[in-house]
Formats: sequence, C-alpha cells, structure tokens
Amino acid sequence: MKVICIDDTHKPNEVQQKNWVKKGKEYTALRLYRNPLSGEQFFALEEVQPDPPYAGYKVQRFSFDVEEFVRTFVSYEAEEEQEEKIAEPALN
Repeated sequence: MKVICIDDTHKPNEVQQKNWVKKGKEYTALRLYRNPLSGEQFFALEEVQPDPPYAGYKVQRFSFDVEEFVRTFVSYEAEEEQEEKIAEPALN
C-alpha cells in the first residue's frame, strides 16, 4: 500500500538520518504492527527501515487512502487472528 510521509519531526536519536522518513516522500507500507503496551500502530516500509530497537514508523506520520488501509491491513489482521484461534491447542 502506498503512503506519503506528512510528519518527519521528532526523529529518535538512536535512528540515523539515512534510516528516517522524509516529509513529502512516498513509501510502500508492507506490514502493520501494533505495540501491545501502548496500542500505537506502526508501518514497516519497503524503502527504509529504522535502526533497532525500532521496528517501524508511527502510522500518524503518513497520509493514505483509508479504504485501501482497511482492505490491506484490517482484513489481513482479522484473518491472522482467525488462523491463530484455529492453531491453538484444545485444553482439557
């Protein structure tokens, strides 16, 4: 899914400039991650990856088509949850 960076401020010191997103640039979002503690959502991008310990960039940093987001990530997330439930062993 194509996304456009709308916010490249507040780069963490641990992330090198070459591994940071640039405002106005288009990127390809490959995966959506959710932080289980904070609930924040992050994109993993094809073109650039942040330095560890970061795994992605906050979704709020990007502009994107909401309908495409739902088709690409929300449907996929629901399928993954269903697969996990099927794969869980039965407890007796």
